[in-house]
Amino acid sequence: PWTCKAIATPQAPSGTKKFKSWMNGMLDCLMDRYRPAVSAAGGNLTKPKIVYFSGTIETPCGSQGDTVPFYCGSDQSRAIYMNPKVVERYSGGGIRFGAVHVLFHEFAHHVQYEMGLITGGYNADLEERTQISRRIELQAECFTFIQETLLTNPQWTNEDVRQFEYWFSKDQDEYHGKSESYLYWFHRAMGQGDFSLCNTWTAAKKHVA
Repeated sequence: PWTCKAIATPQAPSGTKKFKSWMNGMLDCLMDRYRPAVSAAGGNLTKPKIVYFSGTIETPCGSQGDTVPFYCGSDQSRAIYMNPKVVERYSGGGIRFGAVHVLFHEFAHHVQYEMGLITGGYNADLEERTQISRRIELQAECFTFIQETLLTNPQWTNEDVRQFEYWFSKDQDEYHGKSESYLYWFHRAMGQGDFSLCNTWTAAKKHVA
């Protein structure tokens, strides 16, 4: 169990100054949360950059729009890109932890890159790229579910479980996975503190479909 004062109110705040303060505080919490596990595995976790933008932006990972936050893990720039206005929308729709979730997820991608889990976790000759993408995305989700469901401030509740089950009751796209896969990793990770539970690379294809 853990707390993060910066996100005691999980809804993303309006206003650029307040949002950036909220985001920076969240990053500090996540650095503290992941660093011991990364260090124990022989890694060195560095803090990702945050790039705020609106419209479209050219990144080392290519041209991107601002429909969702995204992570670029290139050698030139390991950074989370986002439009705060887009993140704020995730606080609506009846998902209390919606905004926190999408940002935790992008940080989880940073951990994957820092630990070599993406670049060294698969053999591209054995699986199609969409299958590899689902293994990457569902592992990031699993890391995120572990962190969220152990929060005590803000307190994760049974109502949040219901909201997430509803959120993931619909299939994502082919690069992220089906509802059944999301719910499998959600229930597998919920309330647990063992990152090895998130080894999507050796999981049966039915769990990364």
